[in-house]
Amino acid sequence: MHILAENNELKGWEGNWNGDTWKALVHMRIIHPDLEIFTVDTDFGVGVIRKGKGILLNDVSLHDLQSKDFYFLDANRKKLLNLISSEEYESFLKSFQYGGQPYKYLDRSTKFRIFLSKIKKKLFSRNFLQ
Repeated sequence: MHILAENNELKGWEGNWNGDTWKALVHMRIIHPDLEIFTVDTDFGVGVIRKGKGILLNDVSLHDLQSKDFYFLDANRKKLLNLISSEEYESFLKSFQYGGQPYKYLDRSTKFRIFLSKIKKKLFSRNFLQ
């Protein structure tokens, strides 16, 4: 496929090549109902994966995914990648709460304390500092 793209013989190709990286995200959507997975619809897309209730993708099997190509992605992009707009992503970010307050309204020192507590929690959970 990349040879077709390099020779400018791939319909819709605009000069950038990301290969089959999209398949990793689709693979995760097929096998992980415990993860919330979506892609922000930007120039190359920004994949977001976090713990939570996900939307399992049942339209394609892992076996079939191996043989799928760019045309399959292009025809099914919204469903496969669970695409959301940048406006929807902004709303998603604003929905985070800390102590009953939206995260975006917290002062810098509170945000920093949250950040440090998350790092400390990860370090202790891996027995680095015990």
